[in-house]
Amino acid sequence: MSFFTVISADEIDKGLTPISLKVIQNNGIEVTPDLEISVNKLNEGNKSFLNNGYGGLSFKIEVIINKNDMFGDSFVTVKLHEWMSKMTPLSVVTEAIDITNGKYIISKNSSRKQTYRENTVWSLEFIEYNPINITKFKNDNSYVEMAKRNYANAKLKAKKKAKSNNAYKNKLKKCKLSNLKYGLKKSSCVKNMQKALYKKGLLSKKQIDGYFGPVTKNAVKKFQKKYKKKYKLKVNGVVDKGTLKALIKA
Repeated sequence: MSFFTVISADEIDKGLTPISLKVIQNNGIEVTPDLEISVNKLNEGNKSFLNNGYGGLSFKIEVIINKNDMFGDSFVTVKLHEWMSKMTPLSVVTEAIDITNGKYIISKNSSRKQTYRENTVWSLEFIEYNPINITKFKNDNSYVEMAKRNYANAKLKAKKKAKSNNAYKNKLKKCKLSNLKYGLKKSSCVKNMQKALYKKGLLSKKQIDGYFGPVTKNAVKKFQKKYKKKYKLKVNGVVDKGTLKALIKA
């Protein structure tokens, strides 16, 4: 992922440039569809069904922040903490394939530690933001049924998306080692392997091209080095049985 930016509507109106956060490589992004809804006594009289604005996609990401970087009149760390404490809706723009560009709220900074003299690592958790809306309804259970349908549809949509995101792994399972040899070009098996390496932050999106060249071989070596102990891999850039199995499981 080459970039990840955040900014609030107020800062956009002020003409400020979004904060560009430096994502820590190899950690990836943990994405979770937050679909749970709360239905509390909807069929007892004339009630209100409240969507509190927080729901949908959520994700965690680790970023490096220089403590001296400024955003407007504030330090970046101060502004991020302000947005987090005030639950400010932020416009997020990123190349991460599992995250939709849109409005999110920083729900938590679960860990913050100093790594260098001038830099800190923040583990930020985001949750998708939807505007608050209150809907009045009569005691006819129509909104209860609508809420159930919406929940079922959202759950099905998330299931299809998760299946789509893991499709490359299912295709990779069917590949033979002969289809993953160095020098192959326009190979669908190599392309699915590159997607697995991309998910681990070892290749860029543009490098998913089906060509097993020096760049991909170097990425395979980095993968093997990272998972050497866990899967007992040889660090040689060659896709053997152990490496293929690790690419599918990791």
